[in-house]
Amino acid sequence: MLLGAFLASAGAAETPDLSHLGLSPAAERMLVDNGFVVVAGEALDFPEAYTDIRERNVPAFITTDTAFYITDLFLDYVFIATVEDYLHYRLQQLSREMVRLSQDQYLYSTDPGVREAARRNVAYFGVGLHLLDSDYYPPEIASSLMTRELALIEDADGVYVSPIMGRVPLDGVAGPGEDYTQYVPRGHLRENDLLQRFYRAYTWYSRMAFAIPEGRVQDLTPTRQALLVVQALESEAGDWLELWHRIADPMQFFVSGAGDPTPVDYMATAHEIYGTGFTIDDLADDARIIEFATAVGDYAQMHFETHQVRGMRYMSPWQFPDRRWFVQLPPTSAPQTALDVMSLMRSRAARTVLEETGRFDDTAYQRNYWDLERWFESLTYGDWTRDLYWSWSYAISAMIGGTPKGAPPLMDSYAWNLRALSTGAAAWSIERFPAGRVRGTEPSPSPPPPLDASMRPYVEPYPDLYQRLRELLENLRDQLWENYLLDDAMFATFNEYCIFLTSLERISRSALAGEDVRPATGKLGSHARTLARFAATTVEETTGTTGAVPSVAFSGIVYRDITTQKILQVGIGGPDIMYVLMETPDGPAVYGGAIFAFYEYQWDDVRNSIAGDDWTALLYPWRLDVITTATTDKWSLLLEGGLPRRPEWVWKFAAE
Repeated sequence: MLLGAFLASAGAAETPDLSHLGLSPAAERMLVDNGFVVVAGEALDFPEAYTDIRERNVPAFITTDTAFYITDLFLDYVFIATVEDYLHYRLQQLSREMVRLSQDQYLYSTDPGVREAARRNVAYFGVGLHLLDSDYYPPEIASSLMTRELALIEDADGVYVSPIMGRVPLDGVAGPGEDYTQYVPRGHLRENDLLQRFYRAYTWYSRMAFAIPEGRVQDLTPTRQALLVVQALESEAGDWLELWHRIADPMQFFVSGAGDPTPVDYMATAHEIYGTGFTIDDLADDARIIEFATAVGDYAQMHFETHQVRGMRYMSPWQFPDRRWFVQLPPTSAPQTALDVMSLMRSRAARTVLEETGRFDDTAYQRNYWDLERWFESLTYGDWTRDLYWSWSYAISAMIGGTPKGAPPLMDSYAWNLRALSTGAAAWSIERFPAGRVRGTEPSPSPPPPLDASMRPYVEPYPDLYQRLRELLENLRDQLWENYLLDDAMFATFNEYCIFLTSLERISRSALAGEDVRPATGKLGSHARTLARFAATTVEETTGTTGAVPSVAFSGIVYRDITTQKILQVGIGGPDIMYVLMETPDGPAVYGGAIFAFYEYQWDDVRNSIAGDDWTALLYPWRLDVITTATTDKWSLLLEGGLPRRPEWVWKFAAE
């Protein structure tokens, strides 16, 4: 339904009069003066928005926002399918074997410190296994630890010291303990029992760090636990290390990198300190444990924002490099915003807005910004494509970095570059919450009539963007294939979607060369059918509702400054409509396309004064860290009530 809806939005043969668009006088003037205008839409999603455009007899303008939207939906679909078909069962098998191996280590060791570490590992992997398989019951040596830990995960109502792992992941600076509210399944990962179980188990394995002894955390037991994990993974001919790789490697691509040391990092350091083939008896020596922890401390990253303890994590957590950028860029007269990130990604429009608002008047900000800018300039193609977050950012930078050579004059204006900035910021916001957005179940629009070749859609010409999105999917496809996570049907779907993006890229390059490239039915028709089939499958898989479409609206926190207690929250509403006045071989024509409605705003962190389910939280949507249906409902109510307002720079290309 997705692609068919907006491609089929091509309607009549004649360009409608501007009065038929229902624009305000101010919007009409902006359309004539700038060559385009953005107005608020009434649709809840992109297919419905393009249906509305078609009903006004306006040919479709296939926006870059639409490409981001559909690609994001495809990525969600692939992730969910991979979890349901493969990763859940692999993680369950690995957890079961790690419980067995940890029990053996407990039984075979004679040192009290090693035995205690092994006992805690039995509980650690037992928790993960029970979260994946509720029929699993722990051995007696770990029963009490597991019972208390599972109760905290089930309640998910605050920060407490973990019975198994101790004062992790936070230390005494920000308050010791684990934030168990993070175990509430997010977005469409709560749509069925299997996904909920995988989310909780993966959250457990990725958030709990085996802390090295430093600062206020001096216990050597977590480091012994980590070394026992490494020793277990290497045992039995390394079969379980291979299985770990086939879970951790693809997940690391999805969750945007490790950041903290992994079992592979610890394995390399252990070989340096203990030699290859070390045994559990080698772990009884406290002095060598401290030597090992010191070596880890030389490369384990610092957590400046959250003061998380440093140490190995069994799986890679969802964490994003932009948090470190926010920390490095000190607030001036206002907290950091998406503009800071977009400017670092080479958006000239974002840089101009920052300069106009006096951002660079602060010497410390200016110095740190330039340091980050030089670091960005040093990034290689491999750096930009290392994982999903960076590959997505690489695609964004292709759009916000400037107008392509040969583009229509209207695209070479400051207003258009601000609109591209809005699209980039919205796309960045979407990828900041992978697998965390709620998918709506609003009924989809009626199936559109067959595509009318008399009104051909126009593709927004950003060829490098479509190329980079295709390369992202090709890299992901190869990653899944190498880890035996891709069947023939999914492989074919990947290839069909890559062909579609290639079509958009080629059409765009031809347009920039001055050719009339409004695609006729035959040129995009087959790809439209491919995406329509994919979209129908995606909706059913992710929402459990046949004939529904995903909701585009969501809101979430991207940064909390623990020093100033300021919160940066981003959000997306129902899609806006962009009307574009184009010169075509047939004369002037107005085209219409759907784009993201981007919001960002700051709040003071006063969470402790608000009850968790109190409707006064409507005034403070930032406190709803976990994206749930209730959160989305409240966000929608805020938008309907006119809160919050859009960033000021939006009104330079959009009409109120």
